[in-house]
Amino acid sequence: MRDLFLITLLFSLLSGCNFFYSISYDCDDYCEGTVIHECTNDGGGFGGSINRSSYDCSKEDKICTSEYGYPGCYYVASKCEDGVQSFCKDKTIFDCEARNGAFYSNPGEDCLTDEVCVEFPGYASCLIPVDECDSEAEAGKVCMDNKIVKCYENDGEFYVTYIEDCEDEECVEVGDRNVICLVPVEECTPSENDICIDNQIGRCYEINDSFYIYSKYD
Repeated sequence: MRDLFLITLLFSLLSGCNFFYSISYDCDDYCEGTVIHECTNDGGGFGGSINRSSYDCSKEDKICTSEYGYPGCYYVASKCEDGVQSFCKDKTIFDCEARNGAFYSNPGEDCLTDEVCVEFPGYASCLIPVDECDSEAEAGKVCMDNKIVKCYENDGEFYVTYIEDCEDEECVEVGDRNVICLVPVEECTPSENDICIDNQIGRCYEINDSFYIYSKYD
């Protein structure tokens, strides 16, 4: 038995093959139809062990492919055709990618509890549903709950995403339906350019007989 082991070892060294490497480290993932065969090596050699497992990707309506550089379960995304960058699946945005003429997708951003996934032409976004908002406002921005939000309309439904919380300031519509966070004051001299206000560089706005300051620098 000892002589047989020595002969095997000598043959592997002379042939340029590492016998122990092949039996301990030959551990690769690969696809077989829709099934992915996975392998993990927790150390190799005489002190480690190889663990193998298999999973049928079709259980999740996926396929097994190595198109991304390594075997894995991926969605075949028919929705990704015609330049679509992302789409919704429940409350998750799925990102699209084309490889060798086929379209694949994987989960991307998960929408928060108060958000829903909304599909627009070519892309999807996580948004907060509201009863109504002014989607025709400049850049879609409006004041809501003392926050600056961006408004969207899709198939007669309205949604918003938060841009800035005005906190101790006040969300005010200024000029051509633009909104900014301003500090309310008793009175100031309205200006189109920067002026000095209480040792600050800023601007004064008079809106509906009320005065506000937008401070740039203290």
